Amino acid sequence: MLIEQFDAIAFHNFAKEGIDYFEDREGLRHDIKERDPKFKKILRAAEEEAHRGLEASFNFRNDMKAFIQALRDETKRILKEKHGLDWKTPREMNPFARIS
Repeated sequence: MLIEQFDAIAFHNFAKEGIDYFEDREGLRHDIKERDPKFKKILRAAEEEAHRGLEASFNFRNDMKAFIQALRDETKRILKEKHGLDWKTPREMNPFARIS
């Protein structure tokens, strides 16, 4: 509950300042929408839908990095097509970092 309250406050403050990202402990940037409690629920549902869809058609045991990237790409597509939301993947937020 406390983390959700912090996320709501952080999202509001960052959005008010025009900041579109936050950094995690490793210094990687993430889309600021991930701090919005409402968006988190939608993101989680989109990730679950993407995972179910890919699980049947993707042999992720052979290439976990490729599966993770496909999962993020599919999640992004679902968010855009079904919810009209633009979300930037960690790879998009950190173009110079090696992210799977």
